Amino acid sequence: MSAPTSPSGGATVLAELVDRFVRLLPHAELVNAYGSTESGTIVRGTLESGVSPVPVGRPVSGTVVHILDDDMEPCAHGEVGEIVADGPGVASGYLNDPRLTAERFVPGSHPARPMYRLGDRGRYLPDGRGRGSTRRS
Repeated sequence: MSAPTSPSGGATVLAELVDRFVRLLPHAELVNAYGSTESGTIVRGTLESGVSPVPVGRPVSGTVVHILDDDMEPCAHGEVGEIVADGPGVASGYLNDPRLTAERFVPGSHPARPMYRLGDRGRYLPDGRGRGSTRRS
């Protein structure tokens, strides 16, 4: 029988909460699911006690997560930039809102599918996991 799994998502997870979860439920797995309505879950990772800041995880299968600068160019490894999702789970735009669609959905690697600018800031850690740094309001 496998250990129970508890999902976490929707906000930055604080290290103190992860530590408390592990202390109270040592045989359970706490999994972070990061994404947006427009892109679906783009990153998944098992959260571990004693790690601060808490990484959000690695891209899920079929998804590419870019960290881009203000010119929409890739950031250097470890540099903070905007988190941008690319993959089949990304929506094509907002219904009846071409202005917001043009602002948030940008050309991607596939001509028929845009990338989505989450507006959140993050960076890649040396081990390849993503780390969100600020959430847009």
